[in-house]
Amino acid sequence: MENYELEVKEYIKAHRDEIVNDLCELVRIPSIAGTEDAKRVLDLVAQKFKRVGAKAEQYDTYALAKFGGGTHKIGLFSHADVVPEGKNWTMCEPFEGKVVGDEIFGRGSNDDKSAIVISLWVQKIIRDLG
Repeated sequence: MENYELEVKEYIKAHRDEIVNDLCELVRIPSIAGTEDAKRVLDLVAQKFKRVGAKAEQYDTYALAKFGGGTHKIGLFSHADVVPEGKNWTMCEPFEGKVVGDEIFGRGSNDDKSAIVISLWVQKIIRDLG
């Protein structure tokens, strides 16, 4: 198990910039609930999951991505819509997706959109590392 853990850590380290870029790309879409951008972010998420071999099904307000087959399933859930930008942003604009040190700032970067990127990269890791 230790070798597998090290292999996953090395994979994440090697792909850090791609992971960060995926999250920043999602944060830059002002996907406030009920707007056209909320639909646009779902389109982008579905495309990203399809690129890693998942079957992505889109509906009006959500998308489902299924990866692999078999009898055992793991569900990873999140949402791509965010609340309005609000006021008093100090590190960046709400939909900038700014990297400061080891942190990413922007609406959705620390909750809903980060969970989408985690789910995406878990699938990539499983696919790429077998």
